[in-house]
Amino acid sequence: MTANIQPPLPQVPVSQSGIEPQASTALALAGPFVLAVVPPTGLGAGGNSVTILGSGFTGATSVRFGLMAATSFTVVSDILMTAVVPPGVGIVPVTVITPAGTSNGFPYIYIGRPTAPPVITSIVPPSGPPAGGNIVTINGSGFTSATAVNFGPNPATSFTVVSDTQITAVVPAGTGTVPVTVTTPVGTSNAVNYTYAAPPPVPPVLSAVVPNTGPAAGTNTVLLVGTGFTGATAVNFGPNPATSFTVISDTQITAVVPAGSGTVPVTVTTPVGTSNAVNYTYAAAPAAPVLNAVVPNTGPAAGTNTVLLVGSGFTGATAVNFGPNPATSFTVNSDTQITAVVPAGTGTVPVTVTTPLGTSNAVNYTYAAAPAAPVLDAVVPNTGPAAGTNTVLLVGTGFTGATAVNFGPNPATSFTVVSDTQITAVVPAGTGTVPVTVTTPLGTSNAINYTYAAAPAAPVLNVVMPNTGPLTGANTVLLVGTGFTGATAVHFGPNLATSFTVISDTQISAVAPAGSGTVPVTVTTPLGTSNAVNYTYQDTGTSNCTVAVPNSNLARVSYFNTQTLTITGSPTAVGSTPWRVAASTTAPFAYVTNNVSNTVSVIDTNTNTVIATIPVGSGPEGLAVTPNGAKIYVANNVSHTVSVINTANNTVIATIPVAGAPVQVAVSPNGTRAYVVLRNIASVAVIDTATDTVIATIPVGAGPYGVTFSPNGTQAYVVNGTAGTVSVINTATNTVTATIPGVGTGQFSTIAVTPNGTRAYVTNTTSNTVSVINTATNTVIATIPGFAGPNGVLISPDGTRAYVGNTVSNTVSVINTATNTVIATIPGFSEPGEMAFIRCCGC
Repeated sequence: MTANIQPPLPQVPVSQSGIEPQASTALALAGPFVLAVVPPTGLGAGGNSVTILGSGFTGATSVRFGLMAATSFTVVSDILMTAVVPPGVGIVPVTVITPAGTSNGFPYIYIGRPTAPPVITSIVPPSGPPAGGNIVTINGSGFTSATAVNFGPNPATSFTVVSDTQITAVVPAGTGTVPVTVTTPVGTSNAVNYTYAAPPPVPPVLSAVVPNTGPAAGTNTVLLVGTGFTGATAVNFGPNPATSFTVISDTQITAVVPAGSGTVPVTVTTPVGTSNAVNYTYAAAPAAPVLNAVVPNTGPAAGTNTVLLVGSGFTGATAVNFGPNPATSFTVNSDTQITAVVPAGTGTVPVTVTTPLGTSNAVNYTYAAAPAAPVLDAVVPNTGPAAGTNTVLLVGTGFTGATAVNFGPNPATSFTVVSDTQITAVVPAGTGTVPVTVTTPLGTSNAINYTYAAAPAAPVLNVVMPNTGPLTGANTVLLVGTGFTGATAVHFGPNLATSFTVISDTQISAVAPAGSGTVPVTVTTPLGTSNAVNYTYQDTGTSNCTVAVPNSNLARVSYFNTQTLTITGSPTAVGSTPWRVAASTTAPFAYVTNNVSNTVSVIDTNTNTVIATIPVGSGPEGLAVTPNGAKIYVANNVSHTVSVINTANNTVIATIPVAGAPVQVAVSPNGTRAYVVLRNIASVAVIDTATDTVIATIPVGAGPYGVTFSPNGTQAYVVNGTAGTVSVINTATNTVTATIPGVGTGQFSTIAVTPNGTRAYVTNTTSNTVSVINTATNTVIATIPGFAGPNGVLISPDGTRAYVGNTVSNTVSVINTATNTVIATIPGFSEPGEMAFIRCCGC
């Protein structure tokens, strides 16, 4: 064997036993995926560097060669890694591990083999419990690619080859002294003894006593929690044995507490010994009340004010005294609070609380001297509208008998003295920041500033969610913006919302009225009407769609209704030889390539009129609109370019040269890639839609034409009309993963996938058939006859119908996808091309 031998190696997944076959890797994986290891062989000593190709490598935490971790590795990108190979033998799977999971295994071949079996020098520790489950370290040499570790007749529960000189192993259950061996592909090591030793008995361990307090008289039951309680002979609370106890299990005992006092250690005794101690506290007998505070601790000499007494032991209080005088009245709110009405008095007096258990300590209360001028502490809120009329709260002291409240030079419109500490006042009109004062017969208070805010503005509407709904209305939408407080109306165009609820200043929920088209939504408050945000009414009837059909012989686009299966309305005149129609899913516009005029016509689908004509490259055929409706990609067959159109202003913003003659284009569901079919060189160009550059070219079969994506975007399908095949492309790797034979042939063969992704329909323009493909098995499961030059194929949004344009018979055939039979034929077209839905009502 030489180092440059690289046999073909299929990609395979990894299991604990080695390498196993796996199913098709055509579908993109959720976790990491290894596509190739380059080179796939190396010397058994390792130390060489390899390149790993695949996907999902970002955040990789490990790279393994069989059971051995790579000596080192570097994540270059999400699809590329490098790794230094550890020593090994034979063929091992290379796997990449990330937080998302473990990849498939890709084979790597070690060239050369060790010549001697492994050697064990020591086992650490050399003994352990009979139950096993503990981990030991096996030291020695030649452990690379170890296939087994045995403890006597029993294999290790599991083991890990740490290096060529060390293995960690989980010990299986066993008894006595057994020989331990390591086996590799070269042979089995010498034996080193390991002893199963029974652990010595240990005394019980007490973790908790629940509850850990109780009455001094005892008689209450507690739960002891810990380990080793089996066979308990005693439970003690300090010097006193438990009145009785019951061993519930090895971890629980219930015990009846004996009488005691203070905090004592609780222990459990078994024949093995006595446990550690856990404290248990005998609660003291209830004491007299304790008074901590009187709030407030001052008040008028006349009394009658209410104070709050805070402390403990107030339950059953029989008296509250302010010096020699009992409280006018009092209420026990809880064991820690009493509210009391203060009696008349003078000076500073002791306040006490009396219960059947005794009288509390005293806390001083002071009868205040004669009142002074008022004190203003705050104005809440301290801002308001310039027009005034709003109410504010003035907080302070000495407000009793207030005769005036002033906001700068202006008196309050009105005010009310709520109490000696609070006044409510109606603010007069004003501007700027002004001092607020309170006047009583005792004088005028200090000033607190109040600011007149600028007049509020009209509401602002930012978003309507969702921004579409049925023509019949009755659905609820959420309006998001600012300034919604006091909203008086919500309009959907000329119509008022059926109802609306102001959730907050920034949100309104509204029930949409019936309507049609796109209408402006506005919110009106007493301060004005907001800006408008568009809302679109959509027809949600069943199976009622309008399809636009290009007539390449007549330079016009016709329309038919999928419910009546008849041509409706008047056709729209477009450029010469209209080839394909594509419709925006975000705006009411359809776009038509005019193959001879070298233009794209823009149709307003509300009126079916052309509103713009965009010059593009020579010989435009296929085109596709991005999912967000912002761009259109046009395949110019003659000029070998792709035109990129900005739909906001209907102008070409980029022209991308390609290597061949482009005929068809499809944009991925996520909008990041455009696949362009280059018929004359049998390949597909991949365009990055962010940079509008070609990033890859994928070879396919002979005479490719139609292209489409699976609904989830993981696969693309290309019809090879000359070869009579369909190429299946993995969009993550831009490689062909399968070729489906058995379809018909045709120069203009197209393809469409059902919304659920399970079936694909292929028009065979020369064979005059439609092939039906099972996308799970990538096989043709039906061939439908009876067409005449079939070209474009269109699947209904609900997947129940397929519509096929017949360029020879000038008709459109309707296929029932449940039975794969033609159920109707719509006449009246002239060389119908590739169609598009432009209006749907719940199709």
